[in-house]
Amino acid sequence: MAGAARKARPGTQRHVMSIRLDERRRQAIARVAEARQVSPSDVVRSAVDALLASAEAAVRPYEGWRRVIGAVRDAPPELSERTGAAFAAQLRRRRRA
Repeated sequence: MAGAARKARPGTQRHVMSIRLDERRRQAIARVAEARQVSPSDVVRSAVDALLASAEAAVRPYEGWRRVIGAVRDAPPELSERTGAAFAAQLRRRRRA
């Protein structure tokens, strides 16, 4: 499979990017590629995808919580009111205990 020409998915355009790797990294990528039976480029693309997904999640925490925000139903309507005051009171009670 290594060395075989790959067709880009319709609607996608591929660009070449050169990177310099030391021998240790190059060999590690080659081992992973062989074990997965994919090309070294596929291994690098997967690693880049994972890095970018992680970076996006770190930059936009809202995205990680979006599916649960507003998901609670039938809770008391005043649940979020005076939370600062309630939290401060809780801390005072702990300090006294």
